[in-house]
Amino acid sequence: MKSVNELRRRNKRRRIYNNIKIFITIVILILISNKLISNYLNGSLPSNTAVAMAYEEESADSGKIKVILDPGHGGHDDGASFGDIYEKDIVLSISNKVGEILEANDIEVIYTRTDDSALGDDEKEDLKNRVSISNSTDAEYFVSFHINDYDEDIYGYEEVYGFEVWTNYNDYKSLNLGKSIEEKLEDLDYTECRPMIDGSEALYIIRENENPSVLIEFGFMNNYNDRMYFSNEYNQELLANAVATSIIENININ
Repeated sequence: MKSVNELRRRNKRRRIYNNIKIFITIVILILISNKLISNYLNGSLPSNTAVAMAYEEESADSGKIKVILDPGHGGHDDGASFGDIYEKDIVLSISNKVGEILEANDIEVIYTRTDDSALGDDEKEDLKNRVSISNSTDAEYFVSFHINDYDEDIYGYEEVYGFEVWTNYNDYKSLNLGKSIEEKLEDLDYTECRPMIDGSEALYIIRENENPSVLIEFGFMNNYNDRMYFSNEYNQELLANAVATSIIENININ
């Protein structure tokens, strides 16, 4: 049987050992925190969590075909608006619906955003981060969703309407997907089909993109008929189905 003094000495040594472990753990955590803060301030870490998530997704490759969906704007950037109807909300809804269809067809979907958040403090940073997400992975397509508007002082009141597709005329996969989306949106017969536009030089998000890219403007926010159509959730499902079907069909062709 151990003496009382011996037990006391053992308990004292155990307390000292435990205190040393706690102290070392605290020091390590402080060092790690200081390193992360220093890296962030020096610009070594991505400034947007969405960009960091994209790099994580790239490192954990599922082996599936990937498509990047990009609902424009978000957070402090409402995009086009009319009253309490905001572009950022409409395109997010359509994007999520497209994603659900693609995922049901065993396609991996990478979203630039899945909630009402901005990807940068200003437009330049926002676009740069969206392109960074795309260029961080080898995707079959990058598809960006938007709602158009126009200057009523120039064009008058509700004289401009219709959807339009921007794509890269120099890339056959981009061009073919753009044509397919245009045809399926036209089949919905909800507004005018405006001429397709080459964004290979005019649009940063297409020009700087390493993946086949398409940008869709579903209509004009300040046109009554366009606005009433794409702000309706059922119609958003029709729009999403048209886009998703085009993507799936082109993947199968490729």
